[in-house]
Amino acid sequence: MPAIQKMCRSITTPTQVFDSTLPTVGHIKRRYGEDFAQAYIETWIVNICEFVNIGKNMSPSQIYETASMIMDIYPYYKISDINLVFRKAKVGEYGQVYDRLDGQVILSWFARYHKDRCAEAETLSIVEGNSMKERDTQIDEKVMKRINELELQYKRNQR
Repeated sequence: MPAIQKMCRSITTPTQVFDSTLPTVGHIKRRYGEDFAQAYIETWIVNICEFVNIGKNMSPSQIYETASMIMDIYPYYKISDINLVFRKAKVGEYGQVYDRLDGQVILSWFARYHKDRCAEAETLSIVEGNSMKERDTQIDEKVMKRINELELQYKRNQR
C-alpha cells in the first residue's frame, strides 16, 4: 500500500483521478479476485482507524462489511479514487473524527466524494462540449469563407 500511496501522492482532484491509468476496483476484482480487492480496501480502513486513533475501533466484521459495500457501490472507482477519499478524510476535509469511526462514517465520506467527483465530471463534460462547439463553429466559418471565395471567383468568370 505505501507504493500506491506514493504513486497517488500527486493526485489531489477527481480530474487527476480521471487522467490516471490506475485500475478500477472492478478491474482488480476481476483480475486478482474478490479477496484481493477486499483486502486492499480493508487495508485502507485499518490504516484510517490507526491514523485517527480513537477509543472505539472498528471490529474486523465492520471493516469487512464496509469494504464489501465500497466494492459493491463503487466498482468503477480507481485505486486513486480510494486513495483520495481516505487522504481527504485524514486531513479533515469531511469533518473531524471525534469518538466514532464506523462504516456509516466511512460511507458518508465516499458519498460526499462521489458528489464532488460527479460535479467535476459534469464541469469537464461541459468544457469539452463547448470546445467541440467552438471547433465546429470554426469549421463552419472556414467552409463559409471558402464558399464565398468560390462564389466571387464564379462571378468574375461570368463577366
